[in-house]
Order: sequence, then structure tokens, then C-alpha cells
Amino acid sequence: MFINKLKDLNYFKYNSAEEKKKFEDAIKLYTSNRKSLNKLINQFTFEYDYRTYLIDESIDKDILLIDKNGRNYKWEEFALSSEFINNGDFNCFLEILDLSISYSESILLDENSEVKTSTTIINNTEYKIQYLYWQDEILLSSFAEAINKELIKINSQERCYLINRYPTIMIFITKEIYEYLIQLESDNGFEILKPEEWIDKFRSH
Repeated sequence: MFINKLKDLNYFKYNSAEEKKKFEDAIKLYTSNRKSLNKLINQFTFEYDYRTYLIDESIDKDILLIDKNGRNYKWEEFALSSEFINNGDFNCFLEILDLSISYSESILLDENSEVKTSTTIINNTEYKIQYLYWQDEILLSSFAEAINKELIKINSQERCYLINRYPTIMIFITKEIYEYLIQLESDNGFEILKPEEWIDKFRSH
């Protein structure tokens, strides 16, 4: 029933028939004692889900990391690796949504003010995101908000939401999918949040 509902909501829209079958099998194989939302989004389903992407700031390299498949056992389920910066799959997915994106080569730090600046261009609109160096959550939420502004401009039904912290997961879903998924139970406070809700929950002070 869970998978059938996802089909009805067109969750697998961006998967080929073969990928869709593997995705469904991964959902079925995930431990039955886990809650529904965790059955959909976990380390086994992640490689087949074009709607979800890991995102974080690399402190040592001062770059925005977006990685579809990175994983490291130091985190419970997912992790990023700086070897997979600005994953091409993510860029290709945005192109499917009719968004083109480019990133600044590095995030700049003003040592006097301790303010960092990240520049992203989406559909020819430049977004400069500024934040104190210890408040990288602002970078992530503002990046998601910038994407949503551009999705609204082109009348897309998809929106970017955020899940969790360490790691943070971006998920692109329609309002109908969102309203269904937020009703599902989840483990360990795993929940889908609008960027403005996410920053209120995870902002560093």
C-alpha cells in the first residue's frame, strides 16, 4: 500500500522503469520495524531516489557540497565526501526541472567581520548568501529558498524541503507528496521541513 500510494503521487516520476523496480525493491527490503518515512529515505534507497540529495558546507575546503551518493560510517546513515562536490546528478536533476545552476569556486570569508559569502546563479539570477562562519545552517536554508524562488518563477510544482542535520538532506517534492509524507511516522525526529522551518530548528547560536 505504501509503494502504491507513492506511485499514485508520481513519486517515481524521474526514474526509468529499471530504476523504479530497484527503488521499490529497496523499500521492500528495508527492515520492516522501521517507520514509513525512513523506509523511503535511507542508505539503501538513496542511490535510486533522484528527489533526494545530501548538502553541507565543507569547512576545510570552503565549498558547498552536494552529493547524491556519499556515505561514511562516522554518521549513522549518510555522509558527504569532499570528493563528490557539486554532484553532476544534482545539476542534471535541476535541468530536468528547467533550472540551470552555477556555483562560486569557493565560499569567501571576511576575517574581520567573520562573515562568509557564497554566490550561486540560478537561471541567470545571482544569489549572494552571507552568514557568520559558524552559522552554516543559514547557507543551507538560504540555498534551498533560492531554488524555491526560481521554481515558483517557472510555475513548477516541485519545491525543495530539508530533512535532518548532520547530514542534511534536500528533497524535491510536490505539495501533494509533501502533504502525504509529513503524515508518516518516522524514527529519531526525521522530518521534512520547509527551509524556514528547518532553520528555526537547527540554527546555531
